[in-house]
Amino acid sequence: MEADPENPRLHLAWALVSIKTTDGGIMLNHPDDLERWSEHLFKAGYRFHPECQEIKRLPPRRGDEHWLNPTYQWVPIDTPDPAPIRTPDVTQYTQYEQADLLEQMVRDGKFAPEQIDDMLARGQIREDRIAPAPMLARPEPVIDVSRLKDVPRPEPKKHKRRKR
Repeated sequence: MEADPENPRLHLAWALVSIKTTDGGIMLNHPDDLERWSEHLFKAGYRFHPECQEIKRLPPRRGDEHWLNPTYQWVPIDTPDPAPIRTPDVTQYTQYEQADLLEQMVRDGKFAPEQIDDMLARGQIREDRIAPAPMLARPEPVIDVSRLKDVPRPEPKKHKRRKR
């Protein structure tokens, strides 16, 4: 969410993100609420003056810059920005290193069974290096409920109405 000095709804909304609460948590508010509050403050006479700014907002280190990502940080204005986290260029990896990455993702349950079968058929992953993902396996039933169909159900109790 970027500041727009000409738009009351965006003028201060950026500054209302991830404000700490008294219990140490962080307020998560919908962008529409932030824009309404910004407009209210704008109409009340508040304006952003960069020369007066003492803190700045750092975006999340990981994940999307989204209002539901509570990892924004407010830090002193002179705090250096951290180096960005970069994902590796897997085209620079060998075929075996690429297979290792895919196999790790298979073990973590990131692919559907059909995708795993396709990667095995193409030789992109090695069958001896992947364990079946527990979330893809069907759990054994805990209780045998096959005979419950024949069990007669009790009649519901009828309650007497109280007199008023």
